[in-house]
Amino acid sequence: MVKGFHQIEKKQVAIPANWPENDLIGKGLILPPIPDIEESKKRSDKYKCFDWWLCYRNYYKW
Repeated sequence: MVKGFHQIEKKQVAIPANWPENDLIGKGLILPPIPDIEESKKRSDKYKCFDWWLCYRNYYKW
């Protein structure tokens, strides 16, 4: 859990429940939402997303 708090502070992300063994995204870290529609389109090309408002990135590729 301490490692998760470190990631929140260092990378400005959110961690999912049961991190790093989350059933849906594993060790992924949730990216903060974007208020701009154009940016959200770019983000979905660059990261894994379930929808425009929920994207995540692999912990190891940070």
